[in-house]
Amino acid sequence: MFDTYWYDYVDCADIKELIAKAIATSRTEYVWLRHRAVDYNNFNLRFIPSRHQLKMIHAWASHDNPLCYTTWLIPVENNGNMVFHDQILPIITPPQWDTSDQVLYDGFNFNWYPDVWDWNKQHHFAMAGTTQLSYTSVGNGSEIKYHPSELRCKDIGIWYDVSSIDDSPYEWNWIADNRIDYADFNWNWLPDAWDADKIHEFCMYGSKHLSYTRLMNKNNNGKRIFHHSYIQFKPNVTPVIYWQDFFEELSLDNLKQLAQGNEWTWIADKRIDYGDWNFDWLPDGWDTNYIHCFTMSGKEQLSYTWLVHRDAIANFVDYKYHESQLKFKDAHADMCFCNTNTFTNPLVVDFQVRLITTMEEVIRAAVKKSNREWLWIYSDVCDYDRFDWTWLPDLDQRDQIHCWPSGTCEKGDTFLIHVPSFDPDKLKFNFDHSFVFRKKWPLVRYDSDNLTQALNYKSNGIYTLMHNGNIGPVPDVCLWDKRPVVSLNNSNSSCLVPRDCIVKSEIYEYPYLLKIEEDIKTQYDIVFISYDETQADENYVKLLKSYPHAKRVHGVEGMENALAAAAKCSNTDYFYAVFAKTRLYDGWNFTTEPDYWRDPRNYIFYAINTSNDLIYGEMGIVLYNKKFLMSAPSYDELGIDFTMSFPIQVIPQISAYGEFATDSYRAWRTAFRETCKLAYFNSESPCVETLYRIHQWRNHAHGNYAMDVLRGANDGYEYFINNSDNLSALKKTFRWDWLKNYYNSKYN
Repeated sequence: MFDTYWYDYVDCADIKELIAKAIATSRTEYVWLRHRAVDYNNFNLRFIPSRHQLKMIHAWASHDNPLCYTTWLIPVENNGNMVFHDQILPIITPPQWDTSDQVLYDGFNFNWYPDVWDWNKQHHFAMAGTTQLSYTSVGNGSEIKYHPSELRCKDIGIWYDVSSIDDSPYEWNWIADNRIDYADFNWNWLPDAWDADKIHEFCMYGSKHLSYTRLMNKNNNGKRIFHHSYIQFKPNVTPVIYWQDFFEELSLDNLKQLAQGNEWTWIADKRIDYGDWNFDWLPDGWDTNYIHCFTMSGKEQLSYTWLVHRDAIANFVDYKYHESQLKFKDAHADMCFCNTNTFTNPLVVDFQVRLITTMEEVIRAAVKKSNREWLWIYSDVCDYDRFDWTWLPDLDQRDQIHCWPSGTCEKGDTFLIHVPSFDPDKLKFNFDHSFVFRKKWPLVRYDSDNLTQALNYKSNGIYTLMHNGNIGPVPDVCLWDKRPVVSLNNSNSSCLVPRDCIVKSEIYEYPYLLKIEEDIKTQYDIVFISYDETQADENYVKLLKSYPHAKRVHGVEGMENALAAAAKCSNTDYFYAVFAKTRLYDGWNFTTEPDYWRDPRNYIFYAINTSNDLIYGEMGIVLYNKKFLMSAPSYDELGIDFTMSFPIQVIPQISAYGEFATDSYRAWRTAFRETCKLAYFNSESPCVETLYRIHQWRNHAHGNYAMDVLRGANDGYEYFINNSDNLSALKKTFRWDWLKNYYNSKYN
């Protein structure tokens, strides 16, 4: 028989310490370490270890806990190794269990006993799914230890009528809603101990506070805890009402009538694709007084899909908007073709309106024809490749007429209109959109020397690009109203011409004209005309130094013949005629161009007369209309001055110095002919300016051959006086041979 060392519950904190104490007190080779609570009546205290286990510590468990080792046989000289025996030693007095009639104990192990070191604690078995909510315990210590278990309540009340809970026999009760699908719901759920006195709300799927399902203890304190869940209404609990009258705004009265007493009602639109839409969605509890609006794709407020709670109808607070990807599945807008008769219709059309007067009238006419909520107006002049016809404005811009600029023209030709919001008396436009490319206008090349004559060849479209020369950048002109003729170069020979432009003789008769700012020049030919002038070669060489492309006509007798020869060698509609007795004025650059908006004409520039200082068109450079010269009648059928027998425009710009007095005869010849012509013009149309020029020719001259100049002027004036009623005699003054003979008869 070996010594025994007894221990109790209070000694169980450190088993190694107990083993050491037992060895220290032993007087025998082995020592028993035994617990006072264990029943050893049927235990063999004479147990002797086998030979190979003599130095090992032997342990026996108690109760039904195989880890609860209470009895030890310890060699005083042991090697620390353990031998655990299968025999279970009973407890003298089994522990008392505290239980509850509400708990279902099927399969529960009431023979469970804690480990030795936990004998002095209370052991509480938590209800399934909780950590501390317990109705079952064992042990008497002051310290509590919780253990998980699968214990459940025998019954929990499930009520669909809130008033029934007052008479419930159960501690725990569910308040449920028969509209909800509880197929996978866990009715056995219980809160943990610290939340047992609260009301537990199980929210509808996706919400944080909207709840129709709650678990409460009869002794709750009224405070609520909200839990996430996946419960949803059964199908068709929340009706979906399709609102079709988009010309009438939905009012609260409309909503009340549509809801028909339902707690929740969806207002939807059959035009929208709801293929992936979740009609089970619900807001949170604090949002039931809002009308929930689900916006169209990319919008913040434009909505045709609403979820309405009956509280929102009775106690309306505001609208709450939710972003979504909803889109119309079918054509939601009428397609109106704004036909300018310029190009073919590029799209499928519901109806068309022709652009005859103004674009605003087109818009009003199109709205009258529209049968849908939205109306697109598009034009044949625009390129709609990749244009987004599904675009919609947001709610705050719904009453605006949305206009897409055409190229650089803000007032474009593409519109989206919300028909119910349209006010024909107050058109409100929104131009804040990306531009649409314009097509290229029909192009017509013409050969006329003015644009008016070419108008017969313009297309039937709203604009035609008429050109006869260089073309500058083509602007994106506004088509709305007052459509202008747009000049595309300095001479106005290339223009955008509207269909509205109808004139008799000049484009200037049309009230709306526009010139681009770019400097688009046309280079007209320069022709140097000489006959027998002594300085002709010298002046032509000087001209070529600055203008090497200048051409020359020499030795052709008769002004009409010389000019016709110059016209033949020119390749442009107009050409500059530079006369041999002139030297270019400093700063002159041949940049003035004819105006194709006017009638055809010759353009006469000033020259400085170096003999008498007169400054007017005599001897000046002339920009000739080539067709005049090529088709001119015989000189006999024209006036005294060939150039002025055609329409002219005098431009008070100095072009040259007139240096004609190079010898006696040439000084006399120029003065004679010019003074005779001036006297004739004054007789036909008396003018102070002409009288002054006659006086200056007859009375003032300086420099070389000044006296010959004065003689020629006075002889010419006298010749006119003697032949004023004989135009044929006066026209002889423009013939070189006659002048030579007349001069010789007087002075040689």
